[in-house]
Amino acid sequence: MSDISEKSGAAQPQSMQQQAASQQPAQPMPTHQEPAQPAPARAQQAAPQSAARRRIFVSDRPRASDTPAPQVARLAELIARRDAEGPMSIAILGGPGAGKTHALAELVDAAALASTASQPAKGAFQPAVVALRLEAADLTRAPETVIAERLHMRLSRDYPALDAAAADEALHAGADPRRLAQALNEKLDEGRKRVDEARIARADAESRRARLTETALYETAGTRVDAFARSNRGAIESALRGFGFRAADLTQDFKGLVQSFAETGGPFARALASFRALWAYKGQPRLIFWIIVLLALAWIFGALADNPAWLSPVQNGPETLRPAGDWIAQRLSWFSTAQRLCDYAALACLAVLLWRALRFTQLLWRGADALDADILARKGDLDQLIAHHAQRAEMLAGETEALAAQAAEAEKRAGGAYRAGALPPAFVGAEEETRNAARAYLAALDALAQVGARPAPPRIVVSIDSADQLAPEQGLAVLAAANAALAYPLYALVAAFDPGHFARAGGAAALERIVQIPLRIDAGKERDWERFVAHLATGAPVAAPGVAPATRIALDAPLSPLETKLLGALAPLAGPSPRGVKRFVNLYRLARPDAPENAASLALMLALQTGGARDEKEAVERALVTGADAAPFVAPTAGPRVQAALKAVEDAQGRPPSVNAALRAYTAARIWSL
Repeated sequence: MSDISEKSGAAQPQSMQQQAASQQPAQPMPTHQEPAQPAPARAQQAAPQSAARRRIFVSDRPRASDTPAPQVARLAELIARRDAEGPMSIAILGGPGAGKTHALAELVDAAALASTASQPAKGAFQPAVVALRLEAADLTRAPETVIAERLHMRLSRDYPALDAAAADEALHAGADPRRLAQALNEKLDEGRKRVDEARIARADAESRRARLTETALYETAGTRVDAFARSNRGAIESALRGFGFRAADLTQDFKGLVQSFAETGGPFARALASFRALWAYKGQPRLIFWIIVLLALAWIFGALADNPAWLSPVQNGPETLRPAGDWIAQRLSWFSTAQRLCDYAALACLAVLLWRALRFTQLLWRGADALDADILARKGDLDQLIAHHAQRAEMLAGETEALAAQAAEAEKRAGGAYRAGALPPAFVGAEEETRNAARAYLAALDALAQVGARPAPPRIVVSIDSADQLAPEQGLAVLAAANAALAYPLYALVAAFDPGHFARAGGAAALERIVQIPLRIDAGKERDWERFVAHLATGAPVAAPGVAPATRIALDAPLSPLETKLLGALAPLAGPSPRGVKRFVNLYRLARPDAPENAASLALMLALQTGGARDEKEAVERALVTGADAAPFVAPTAGPRVQAALKAVEDAQGRPPSVNAALRAYTAARIWSL
């Protein structure tokens, strides 16, 4: 292989440059067209940007400078195409540091870009491809379960109806129906208990809300109303004793009065309630009585003073009464004085009445205001707590109803075995049931998407990076499990790893069964290292491949009858299994743009890489190294299958391939081989 690489590099300046000149990849259509600017203005703008991107240290993170050949864009186009049949299994291959991680990310991004730019009902690309990115280290526990979990998290947000239907199907398909029925009934019991607990918690919060006044007054120390009652204890006790309260703890009586006063209502209702202090408490009725008596006496004295005619019967009566009548007549002014004294006394009693009522109600107003502040401070928290428990109870009730329906369905599927109490043996583990449920979920997604009854993504791309960071046996197991779980038309599996890591453990045969389309990003023509170093030194941009739905599509060109005949003649070398022939035809479609003028030789080398035996490959490599560039390519020791393939190529193009053409085809075919 090293000799072939050296010879291929030496031949590259003549032939491959001509090939590159004749086949320029189509440029992606720009999504935004900048307005034209004068050259000096563009130069002035570019200078600061270049200076801003200049670096003195370059990290090893994936970047645009690690972009491989445009074969990545071709694979992205394949993933996003409507007419590309799934499932797909693609591998991005390369040694350490070759740029596999970036190529994997760019492949997924380009497929998503192509599908996003496509119109839903038109064009060659499918709309809304869903991409799921995973690390191989995350799949060591149970690859199917992790993939299903991550996909459920994604689809429950973007396609909730599809996800719910698939999850429901997986629930019944993933476990023994009898054990599932038992588990669902146990969950149903637990769910009902949780609903009851949530409702009890809500009722408790509502009770606390109803008792908030009593709590603030009597059960919580340090409240505003409690602090007010304690700081004004002397005035409060004096006012209460003046109204006849004789309890041992007058503070509790005051709090009770504050509660009654606060519960009367708003300010107007409280103002009306304040008038009760004029007559409702001890001492006030007596003052009212004396006010009435004094006012009555004042009225009587006033009447006596203002109307002296009442003395006429005394003065004109018997002789014995006349001196008394004259004495009273001379002192009628005393009645006016008595009237004024009674008025003053009544006013004094009224003042005492009002002062006692005002002093008492003022304390009640201040206590009620403090109580209102305490209630307001706690009411918001309790209202939020009540709303939380109500929402939780409603949510749990909905979950319980769903569990009840699932349990009923599980009992129906379990039949009489569950009702009779028969259960599967204890050694039927939950882990295997979980993996079965995950596989059933992935299969149900594909089946539901094919039916089209619910909105569904046209393709789900699952990318797995760094499989070569695991032990070879573990990495192969992860890839095999993921490939088996995603073996449905809805899915495309894309993995990035170093095949040499698994080859050392004898994993070549396993990779042959897993990978449908390999892409070696470290094979093919030599990279432009001078441009790469210039990018690292100055930050000069490196063009990145992309997919433009409106541009020329490389995969649209159909196979000509001559190509079909040639591929049929090369099928015995690419086979002999149908899987090998399928891979050979698919790889030829993908690799054909790499050597359009050398398609027959490329088909030969792809067939050799796909199905050739080790001795056949070694014989062809020796012939490529030893043959002269312009001489016809012959490999006499390669065996009858290779000889028949060379004859088919000669018949297809009318002449035998040259060594130089075979070498270029071999180099291009290596890109698409494991």
